[in-house]
Amino acid sequence: MILTFIAPSTREPVGGVAALYEFANALVRRKHRVNVIHVSLTDELVMGLDELAWFEFEDGLQHFFLGSITELPRADFVFGFSESFPPEGGLPVVFVQGVNILRPELDDETFGQPCPQVCIARWLVEFGRRRGVPSDQLVYVPYGIKHEKYRMLRAIEDRPPQVAMCYSAHHTKGAAYAIEALEHAKEQVPELTGVFFGTWDLEHRLPDWITYLRNPAQDVIVGDVYNGSRLFLSASVIEGFGMPSIEAMACGCALVTTDNGGSEDFAIHAETALVSPPRDVDALAGNVVRLLTDDVQRVRLAEAGNEYVRRFDWDESAAVLEGFLHRYRADPERYRKPVQRQDPSASDRSLA
Repeated sequence: MILTFIAPSTREPVGGVAALYEFANALVRRKHRVNVIHVSLTDELVMGLDELAWFEFEDGLQHFFLGSITELPRADFVFGFSESFPPEGGLPVVFVQGVNILRPELDDETFGQPCPQVCIARWLVEFGRRRGVPSDQLVYVPYGIKHEKYRMLRAIEDRPPQVAMCYSAHHTKGAAYAIEALEHAKEQVPELTGVFFGTWDLEHRLPDWITYLRNPAQDVIVGDVYNGSRLFLSASVIEGFGMPSIEAMACGCALVTTDNGGSEDFAIHAETALVSPPRDVDALAGNVVRLLTDDVQRVRLAEAGNEYVRRFDWDESAAVLEGFLHRYRADPERYRKPVQRQDPSASDRSLA
């Protein structure tokens, strides 16, 4: 098959864009011809692969760098949708990686397209169904992990009382809740330290016992952050999936997270993680304290979580996607029915 991915590329890592790249890579490994059309996500257009040094692309990918899309290469499928796309560009497919991230009307646009919607988390499938998308057009294809990269380098039992977190100032990520929860936990566990990492400029005040690493190298994230921490913390109000959480679990961190949507795919309370409601600072802090003061429970959850996330694999997810695309190509009309629009309030997770 010939496939085209439209990727809003940027010079700094963006999780959802990296996931598109990973799917493109995995489909190349499955012997498909894959085009990646890099379009501008910001005012600064990426002009070549040297500006995307933060990601490793498979040989064989065809790359196009465009300010706007005026035409598409001939392909069987195009991951993206516009009424202006020519038919020879391929059958359209939309990747759904989250909701309530940018503007609400974008969610309406995404779930209103008369084409298959590949959802990277189970809750997004249910979200789409409640918005009136025909069930045949909602396909669950989860993210994967590079297990050769995200792995344990340090024994779970032999870790300092450090809590790691992927920092973002985006309103969905709950950074203020996380900082407050850690400050409460510090009162009960004085030896607690924190390490945040991310690509954002720091927009929150951090106590001096929390270090912020802006755009660190990947080996630092794996070796020093994930493998150097007992816990990984996610305080998101809403999360499409939560890639850093499963990366940290693969590296041996015990997970403390909110019930944010995406976490439902891997965070089973008291089995693979400790889970609390979004915005509940006291519950979040309590779970941090529980795992920092109870090594038996921490090690049990970390080991169970580490085993659980082995199921997430880019090549296996690409095989699932490939199987669906074969069915789609055989009967396109089955998967291109109009959406029966429903009341969005029946499916939205509130950010209020």
